[in-house]
Amino acid sequence: MQDFQRRNPTLRVFSAYLHMDEATPHLHIDFVPYTTGSKRGLDTRVSLKQALSALGFKGGTRRETELNQWVAYEKEQLAAVMLEHGIEWEKKGTHEKHLSVLDFEKQERAKEVAELETRKAELQEENATFQEINEDLHEQLLQVDDEIRSLQKDLQESRQEAEKAQKQADKYQKRMNELAPMVKNMEKLAADFSADPEQTLPEAAVMESAKSYREKKAKPLVKKIVQVMRSVYSAYLDISNKFTKLQAAYNKERRGNERLTNRLEEVLEENRELRIVAADFGRVKAMVGSEQVNAVINRAKQQEQIEVEQKRAARRKHNRETR
Repeated sequence: MQDFQRRNPTLRVFSAYLHMDEATPHLHIDFVPYTTGSKRGLDTRVSLKQALSALGFKGGTRRETELNQWVAYEKEQLAAVMLEHGIEWEKKGTHEKHLSVLDFEKQERAKEVAELETRKAELQEENATFQEINEDLHEQLLQVDDEIRSLQKDLQESRQEAEKAQKQADKYQKRMNELAPMVKNMEKLAADFSADPEQTLPEAAVMESAKSYREKKAKPLVKKIVQVMRSVYSAYLDISNKFTKLQAAYNKERRGNERLTNRLEEVLEENRELRIVAADFGRVKAMVGSEQVNAVINRAKQQEQIEVEQKRAARRKHNRETR
């Protein structure tokens, strides 16, 4: 109490009470702040601002007012007195000085708003990335659908060509089956009659000389039969060759159709997998949030770009060193 009056000559103490009725003894000091040398009105008048200003406490910001500065100073003086008696003042809580309840609440709300704004910006960035991924997946699905339709069209055309080739092959096969017995007989006849006609023809009748019979009837007839059979056999060989080529073409087309069918099944499987990925992507987007996923993907893309640039730089360095 005595030091208080000495430290604060412009604060006129008119009463002081020491209370011992609580866990911590405390002092109530009542004073009147005053200033002298006033140019207006009375020379001496009541003024807390001027009284504290005379003590060296000049006001600045809203927090660092004359009163706040003076209160902090008095606490320091009290702490020094306590230390003289072996008592340490444990200061708890924030290091902010003398915030009013309203100012403190405003400060906390401002912090929360700043954090929310930061979070909002992050979510917006992540949402943009998710949107980009969604668009990429959608574009890939459209491309896969186009490829599937094209493959289905090619497969349909190939099947039609294969059916057409099969019908033609069946037609030739049927014709060959019909000609096979005839050709077989013709081959036998051609072999029988390809020998010298004089060895195969019978002797002339009684009424006709043998020479006349062979020269005028039998020999020309046999030659004609042989020519006919050989022509039929040649036609058979031509048809057989054509059928063999057609069969080979059909087999080649069928193998191509099988490959195309396998590729179509692969594309359909890829399409199903892409649709599953798109569905999973939608679930992640719904649960995590578009902005957060977008941010993660952007960071991954940036990291990939950094790694690509690092590899390029390493290759350039290696090339320079090898030169």
